[in-house]
Amino acid sequence: MTAAIVNDFDSFIAKFNFEEITERLSTTRSRRNSTDLLKLVKVYSSEARVTLPVIEPYLGKNKRILEVGAGLCLLSLFLRSQDYNIIALEPAQGGFDHFNDLKNSILESSQNMDLAVLDITAQELDPAENGHFDLIFSNNVLEHIPDINEAFLALANVLAPDGQMIHTCPNYVVPYEPHFGLPVVKFWPRITSLVWPEEINGQLDLWESLNFLSYFQLRKIATRYKLKIRFSKHVMYNAFLRIGHDSEFAKRHSSSTAGRIYRALVKLRLLNLIKVIPPALSTPMIFEISHKKDRELLRK
Repeated sequence: MTAAIVNDFDSFIAKFNFEEITERLSTTRSRRNSTDLLKLVKVYSSEARVTLPVIEPYLGKNKRILEVGAGLCLLSLFLRSQDYNIIALEPAQGGFDHFNDLKNSILESSQNMDLAVLDITAQELDPAENGHFDLIFSNNVLEHIPDINEAFLALANVLAPDGQMIHTCPNYVVPYEPHFGLPVVKFWPRITSLVWPEEINGQLDLWESLNFLSYFQLRKIATRYKLKIRFSKHVMYNAFLRIGHDSEFAKRHSSSTAGRIYRALVKLRLLNLIKVIPPALSTPMIFEISHKKDRELLRK
């Protein structure tokens, strides 16, 4: 089933004329050229393809679904085209404002799909206004939320009693920042900005959006809000495999620390050793969250 849904996604994406969309946008609303805008589309398409197999076991046509940090909304649009009851949440904040025009252009070309988009932050979700969701998911979004505790409080309150959340994000226990491909020390990230100032200053908004979330923080949040949390195994191993099999992903990491480590592990035939590393010491993380029994509306 996984291969089938990914193939369906590829067919869906192929129907868009992104060249025309980005060219029109580059001459009207955006300060970026069409080549840069097309690169963004490729990145988001690639990430959506990776997210699909993660969330597929949780999908259901009878479920109310929320994608947190929907980016260009490509995945939400695809799921809506497949008759899933999905809402996309995308505030376009924290270093991602420049995606907004491209996102809106894509949505304008897809008005017939009637996708509902919330332009609020995760922290602003309210069950009285937004209702409850049977499935909430995100990919590489949580690490950009300024107040992660407040966000999880809001997410927990809009999660249905028997609902599930599934999230993917970096684990900054591991001293590596995947967006920049640079080493980083969680408790002193300023070291990275001092050693590689050109790389950081070139994307300062992105750097300043990072909260350096960790496995142990997530454990504490789950305990605080009486949530069950379960981490998937072998995620870092699969991420390394992706460098070898996903051309778009490999291109972004070819000169990064992760790319160099991958090539060294393959050369030394040690890649399988990554499988034995526990989730607490692995990055990225994929984890599932649900309510414990006897839940009540959570308060600060």
